[in-house]
Amino acid sequence: MATGWSAILWAGFVATTLAAAALRLFRSFGWTEFSPAAQVGCFFVNNPRIPLAESLGLLVLFLVGTSLLAWLYAAVMRGMGGPSLGSGALLGVVQGVAVVALLPSLGKVSACVKNGSVPAPGRLGLEWGRGTPAGIVLGHLVYGAALGATLAAFAAPPL
Repeated sequence: MATGWSAILWAGFVATTLAAAALRLFRSFGWTEFSPAAQVGCFFVNNPRIPLAESLGLLVLFLVGTSLLAWLYAAVMRGMGGPSLGSGALLGVVQGVAVVALLPSLGKVSACVKNGSVPAPGRLGLEWGRGTPAGIVLGHLVYGAALGATLAAFAAPPL
């Protein structure tokens, strides 16, 4: 059974919510200072400590995570034989590793890093805490696994 837009949007919402919670957990334990919502918010404002930065960032993360990213994952998983927890987790790990590898370039595009209100992430984001690389990869793994599992449930034939 094919998965339609409603399944993709719902799976993206579930996956984005769980990934955001996983990354927040890493922050709450003090393993990282990385806040995806604040970093995305820094594309719009130059101070991550004002509520607007985190609010805009979270809104954009949910919009992208529930629509465009979920659709891309679904398309790739379709080419991998269909959505599943495993194929989603694999895609999440690949994306997470890519994000970690690209973190040093964040200083070139983030207004908050450019003006010094947030330190540069450094190699692999380690300047934001030793747990940053693992947290980012784990967050993306959670996203992919949740998305793949939810899409697989929608694609399964009814009982």
